[in-house]
Amino acid sequence: MKKLLLTSVVALSASMAAQAAPTLYGKANVSYQKSTANNQDQWELNSNASRLGVKGDAELTDDLTAVYKAEFEISIDDGDKNGQTFAQRNIYAGVKGNFGQVIAGKFDTPVKVAQGKFDQFNDLALGDMKNALGKKGENRMSNQIMYTSPKIAGIAQLNASFIPGENAGTDGEDGFADGKSFSLVFGDKKLKKNAYFASVSMDDNVKGSDVARFVAQTKLPTNTKLGVLYQTAKDADVDNAVATDSIGVSVAQSVNKNVVVKAQYIQSEADETNGEEVTQMNVGGDYKLSKTAKVFGYYGRVETEEASTKAKESTIGTGIEVKF
Repeated sequence: MKKLLLTSVVALSASMAAQAAPTLYGKANVSYQKSTANNQDQWELNSNASRLGVKGDAELTDDLTAVYKAEFEISIDDGDKNGQTFAQRNIYAGVKGNFGQVIAGKFDTPVKVAQGKFDQFNDLALGDMKNALGKKGENRMSNQIMYTSPKIAGIAQLNASFIPGENAGTDGEDGFADGKSFSLVFGDKKLKKNAYFASVSMDDNVKGSDVARFVAQTKLPTNTKLGVLYQTAKDADVDNAVATDSIGVSVAQSVNKNVVVKAQYIQSEADETNGEEVTQMNVGGDYKLSKTAKVFGYYGRVETEEASTKAKESTIGTGIEVKF
């Protein structure tokens, strides 16, 4: 009886060990800044997409593992995200194995993820590259199913997602895959395992837009990270729609183990006479306090010109980011 009990305890312990405990993670990013628009200044505290999440996996068989994530945006500045305490970010469930991974839920599209670490001012007001791209290609979509392949030849990875119709009988949005997003990525986006990262990606009728994007980034021997971006986008449901072409460059220079200075420039222009042109410029720097914390400062400016009308917005601020 004792042997049977001992055997049962050992078997139970092994089973529990195979089911890894969920990982709690998050990021608190808050900045104090002065924003200027229409010659009026406004001081504000921003929460910059701070988040809290849980993720993990559970072994189903020797060859199959369940995966899950539930991530929410939190507002550090005033605790209010459009009337909510928490706002849904990437939430999904799925399985992975030798075949790759399949997940379903609400999460960033392959095109959005395929930017890698090009955007040096991600999530910051007038810093995030979505300001220049008109949010085209920068989508987090609900009702999405995505397949991620194993590494191809050890260097490339395919991501393919589709978004089924959820509005049956409304404007034809009732198909098996009304929206589709694809990417093929090469290298390491953190530029640690490889000194390069590159991706080609496209959206087909995602949030009403067709998008094609190319991103490349490399790490030079001088500890300089240099990135380039090209994107063309147009309305998916408009005949002879005018395309908007965007080009961008970003650079991050490590001065020492604690200090990084960086800059970014993106220009988007509609391919027509008197079409809208958007120019975004950012400069800033980070000071690393630890492996998980930094303080930062930055300046951002977005200029919009259409026909004879011009508008300019700018911001300057400083803040702190803590990851856990």
